[in-house]
Order: sequence, then C-alpha cells, then structure tokens
Amino acid sequence: MSSVQSAIQVKTGIDIISIEDIKDLVDAPIGVWLTEREWKDALALGNENHRLQRLAGKFACKEAILKVLEAGISQIELVDIEILHNVSGKPIVFLHDTALQFWQQISASHLDVSISHDKDFAMAIAIAICLKN
Repeated sequence: MSSVQSAIQVKTGIDIISIEDIKDLVDAPIGVWLTEREWKDALALGNENHRLQRLAGKFACKEAILKVLEAGISQIELVDIEILHNVSGKPIVFLHDTALQFWQQISASHLDVSISHDKDFAMAIAIAICLKN
C-alpha cells in the first residue's frame, strides 16, 4: 500500500425505479421534475413503452446524480438536473441553479452517467471525479 494519497476522489450514485412507478409521475406538469426539453425528448419516441422507459431512466439518473452531489431531493430541484440524449442515445447531463451549486461544493470536474432499462425497471449510475477538499 502506498503512503501517497491521491488528490482526486471518485463519487458514485446509483438508482433503480420500476417502470410502473413512473406512470404516476408522467402527468406532473412540466417544471415539477421534467424540463420542457426533457419532455420533448421523451415525446420524440413514438412508442409509449419506450417513452415510459426513457422517462423512468431520466428519473433514476436524477436520483443517482443527487447521491453523487450528496444532496437530498429537498435540497435540489429535480428540474435543475436535466437529462437529454445525444444522437446515439447516450445521456447528457446539464446542471442548473441548485444542482450547479452542489456541483461546485464538491469540487467536481467530470460527470458521467449511464442509463439502462428492461421491460419492468430502469436504472442509472452516475460517477463524478472530484478534487479532494
């Protein structure tokens, strides 16, 4: 074991949600947990099952990011964590307002996320590289 300590720290968060549970959140007004861009992203999927899977993945991803940021849902507005997708489907994260403040507090320099789902569940993992305080 080395006596040299690293100046970086890796923070991880993971979450899983049932596709069935997300059905209760689908009708929430834009701005409660989804941004307008996130809603349009999900609507672009014509198949309702795919849309529910994408929405569940977004929710799980937001929860995983909350864990990385060491914050609770009462401290960060879910719409301040925005999950979009690039052309290949990889999730891209945009942090705003309260989420961005927590990001700065943990001295994070890089965030990567991955979302996966099957017919019944969606899950996400978030990993951040941070400078040790």
